[in-house]
Amino acid sequence: MKFATDPTLGALTEAGEFPFARHADEPAGVQQLRERAWSALQTGGFDVRGREEWKYTDLTAVVNGKYRVGAAAESRVKHEFTSVHDEAIRLVFINGVLNAELSSMDDLPGGLVLHSLAGEAGGVDLGSIADPVDAPLTALNTAAWTDGMRLVVPAGVHLARPIELYMRVDATASERLVAPRHWICLEEGATATVIEFYDGTDDAASLVAPVTEVDCAADAVLHHWKVMRENTSTRHYGSTHVRQAANSRYESREFAFGGANVRREVHVDLAGEGAHCDVNSLVMAAGNERMDNRTRIDHRVPNCTTDELYKGIYAGKSRGIFDGLIHVHRDAQQTAAFQTNRNLLLSDDSRVSSIPRLEIYADDVKCSHGSTTGQLDDDQVFFLRSRGFAADHARVMLAQAFGSEVVEGVNSSRLREILNREIATRLAGLGVFR
Repeated sequence: MKFATDPTLGALTEAGEFPFARHADEPAGVQQLRERAWSALQTGGFDVRGREEWKYTDLTAVVNGKYRVGAAAESRVKHEFTSVHDEAIRLVFINGVLNAELSSMDDLPGGLVLHSLAGEAGGVDLGSIADPVDAPLTALNTAAWTDGMRLVVPAGVHLARPIELYMRVDATASERLVAPRHWICLEEGATATVIEFYDGTDDAASLVAPVTEVDCAADAVLHHWKVMRENTSTRHYGSTHVRQAANSRYESREFAFGGANVRREVHVDLAGEGAHCDVNSLVMAAGNERMDNRTRIDHRVPNCTTDELYKGIYAGKSRGIFDGLIHVHRDAQQTAAFQTNRNLLLSDDSRVSSIPRLEIYADDVKCSHGSTTGQLDDDQVFFLRSRGFAADHARVMLAQAFGSEVVEGVNSSRLREILNREIATRLAGLGVFR
């Protein structure tokens, strides 16, 4: 097989041959999926002009070939990690590849399947939940991924230890694509907590494009937390795709703390009666950062519920986008689905576009959606100042209280402490009130 010498994203759709490296022992089905994704890129490429769902996403750097695609960049930097939870099962990926020395996967419960996806993708139905067709960044990941996590929690197992994934990108991967792929499967009645951390060092300027597929069997419960702390030179375009069987529960909390351009997508398919999804997010942006959040929740069967809350805090000249759709199909009677987007503007130059949507084709439902965007309440600031707080301190307190509703949904006091400290530090230290 021939590979382009310096394949860029802008040139991919013009290349005549498959430009991505495959693992030597990769199953034929995975290779075929890569080629299917590559075919989708050849057909549609990254030309998203005129497509409403891409209206606010800036793909200029991608289309112009700023980022190189090829084998994962081997890090030349020494990294150290400390788990949030002392008892956590830890997987560390540097520039998209598992680092076994930094990972800690000892004493795993019997029957638990947990390892690198590279070379071990046999038996994994990749692409069955995240379809690459008509989704260019998902297609790019599907064709180009080099490594990631494979997790299978056996039926009836309640995994007490959280699983922490640390996805770090350093300067070695500057102007390169980093595309981790994760597969999470909870069998019937299983329970687990998975925490994904995305962290770019200050000298990294990469395109991070992760895709996570989640398969929740009947009565399974997954607590899925994601924390993104990208630098101001990194673009993060990631997505999570979830399929839920009967009476399963999927809880998601996403926290985005910076990045030149961040687009996060959450797709949930409620395919079994009694399934419940709880998807929340908090984003913070300052300077010229852009945060783009998109959700697609499909209610396909009766008696399913959705609670969705997305919040944003914007300062400087930052831009925020929320585009959320809850789709209630014709057979999804007795659906209860609630969607809320709230945004806090801390400067006169910050902007938010909010597009909450419901598409309802059933007639026995309880559904609502709403959106609010505003600035800090002057009366509340005055009240705190009258109690002896300085003006900036009062604003920090109010802004932090605004984000606390999302933080409180995390089932870890240690992680909540870290998130609250991160929020306070960014509010107080980045000059967000100027």
